[in-house]
Amino acid sequence: MSELKELSWEVQQATEPLPFEALERRGVRRRRRRQALAGAGVVVAVTIAVLAAVLPLGDLTGTEKPPAATTPRPVVVDRAAEDLLRGADALRGEVTFATATRWAATWSSSYAGRPTYTAVLSRDGVRATAPVQERPYSVLRTGDETIALRGPSGDPFSKDDPSWPRTLMVRLTGQGEIKEPLHWAAPTTTFGANEILTVDATRKNEPLILNPDEKTLRVLEIPDATLVTSPVRDSTGRWWLVGVSGAAGYVLWTDDGGGTWSRALVDAHNQAAGVWVSPDGNTVVTQSVKDANGPTPLRQSTDRGRTWTTIGTADRYLVRGPVVFDDGRVLLLEPLSGKTSAKLFLPNGEVVGQAPRNLDELIRGDGLLYGVVRPSPTDTNSVFTSTDDGKTWKSFEPR
Repeated sequence: MSELKELSWEVQQATEPLPFEALERRGVRRRRRRQALAGAGVVVAVTIAVLAAVLPLGDLTGTEKPPAATTPRPVVVDRAAEDLLRGADALRGEVTFATATRWAATWSSSYAGRPTYTAVLSRDGVRATAPVQERPYSVLRTGDETIALRGPSGDPFSKDDPSWPRTLMVRLTGQGEIKEPLHWAAPTTTFGANEILTVDATRKNEPLILNPDEKTLRVLEIPDATLVTSPVRDSTGRWWLVGVSGAAGYVLWTDDGGGTWSRALVDAHNQAAGVWVSPDGNTVVTQSVKDANGPTPLRQSTDRGRTWTTIGTADRYLVRGPVVFDDGRVLLLEPLSGKTSAKLFLPNGEVVGQAPRNLDELIRGDGLLYGVVRPSPTDTNSVFTSTDDGKTWKSFEPR
């Protein structure tokens, strides 16, 4: 036991408290270490913040930065085109609207002598012009965009036409102005969903396929159909046209890009004047045209071409339109039909509205009606538009 007591005493002596001065020095050293560590933590935090701001963090989930917006191409002012448009002899040609704020128009310097030509495109207040040339442009609509075209001038349409280097497609997109030459492509019987049917690119009323992405034009071959005109696409993607087979005029349509065609007889002895389609494609109107003046029947289908009825008559030389709405209404215009205004009427003759007296067209766009003015000594270049189905109208010159 005495040995255990002695060992206990030795342990107590070994663990005696340090003197006060030693404890104070130890406390000072610990405080300095904590301050040093705290300072280092601040430096590390600042460094991480700086690196996060400077270096990409794409490898960390949820930290990817969104892609930077592409800068639109600047629209370059073409002084020659502007001079033509502002000239005293400038004459407006055709006009097309995609929406109330997106349109395109063709212009020429004069009908006499050797005229020169340009086109104007406007997109939500941004404007672009086509280069001045000695051949006319055409304008067309695709979706909510308009395009100006100058196709080849040779006849027939062929790969060897020497005018291909002078062809041009002008677009005004959300990325700015695009001007690119067109190229020949081999004839085909089918076309894709992104392609556009037109009969205006060469001014020869032959059906062509425009591929805006590949910048190509090619002939569309439709079995047993000639004199094909009036291509229009409804919101379902179906394309409608009119054509002639033998002496008879037909409405034609395809749902599969020309893979198969359906048709309905319009007139056994006369060419069809055109086809007019509601946006949803359910209501379709067509009419034949005769060499001599006089009314011809208006034929209507309300079931996408399966059955047809006669809903009235109209003289193509006196009446403009028709335009067709999703609710089945069919609206016609008779220019100069009143002393101060023109009448808008239904095929049964019922007058349902008024239009400017000198309105010479009635065309439907996306949410609007429009048409050009009948030339007069005081106005040759205006376009009228209505966004309330013809209740009110505005005019402007699409320069």
